[in-house]
Amino acid sequence: GAADEDPPLLSEPVRRVATVVGAIAAAYVVLVPLAQLARRLVRRRRARSPGERVALLWHTATEAAGKAGVVLPASLTIAEAAERIAGALPDARPAVDALARTMETLVYAEVPPDDEQVVAAARWRAEVVAAARAERPWHQRLLEWFDVRELFGRGRLRVVRGDVAALSAP
Repeated sequence: GAADEDPPLLSEPVRRVATVVGAIAAAYVVLVPLAQLARRLVRRRRARSPGERVALLWHTATEAAGKAGVVLPASLTIAEAAERIAGALPDARPAVDALARTMETLVYAEVPPDDEQVVAAARWRAEVVAAARAERPWHQRLLEWFDVRELFGRGRLRVVRGDVAALSAP
């Protein structure tokens, strides 16, 4: 009968709270990585012109370097940032230098890149990001997907164009 049944391990209110907490945790584990993927997609789609695409490539390269421990204050010029990144990621020096030169041409000379330069910049960015990722342990790279702070950026790089300051990535 009823006397033979063991009492439940958890009381009903505790089970209800655990169910809610579990549902919230499951939603977080699914929604945060999906939101990060959506953010990346939106950033890529917003970068329509060749200049905007190169600026985004530079931004994501510097972002990856920052995650690898390279300190890049907003006050640095493009050349200074490139020198710091190349010093920390020597295998990526040629790619960093080439990407920085393309970015300097865009920002300081106000000459937009052609399609060939955008393709080259994408290749250089991939080299920089790969070198930066190699500096970080796998578990840090994995946990980054679940870090909600990634959705809001870790500080945006400002690029000054004449008398107008603009974000380097939308």
